[in-house]
Amino acid sequence: MKLRLAVVCYLVCGTPCAVVAQQTAPPQLEQMIELPPEENVDRPTDKLLRIPEKLTQNLGFLQGCWITDRFKHSPTDEVGTSTYCFDTRGRGTLFYQNSIYSCRLEARADFKDNKLNLVDSDGRCSNGLPWFADHLDCQRGADDVAYCSGISEITPRWTVTLHRKKADR
Repeated sequence: MKLRLAVVCYLVCGTPCAVVAQQTAPPQLEQMIELPPEENVDRPTDKLLRIPEKLTQNLGFLQGCWITDRFKHSPTDEVGTSTYCFDTRGRGTLFYQNSIYSCRLEARADFKDNKLNLVDSDGRCSNGLPWFADHLDCQRGADDVAYCSGISEITPRWTVTLHRKKADR
């Protein structure tokens, strides 16, 4: 009866079973109720880019494709997204798109001054207009999430997070 009460209490009000069991159950039941060890606690499944705690030049965690939140690249632009795809050495591409045009350019990533830096290159977009290289500086925030601030030669600053992009099928 007291064990059932502990489980119900955890499910309803979020109080851990072990705490409830200590308060309500005899000692032999306390031993039957175990909380998972800290290393078995689930990590977030939100697919946000996370910067490793120990920074090295190993960029393996960045391998694959990452899409930004929707943002305005300039005050006169439509809202769009940037997709960065990298290999394990931080070399790759940027694909920016909004409802009017798109741009595909070379990009690279590295660590400098305790920040992850993503930089693309100058080029031309699908509408024939020039693209000036973006610089995205990412700092580790809560739960190691990368919070990135971008700037370009002709645009105001914007802030985004990056999300692991699902593979195209």
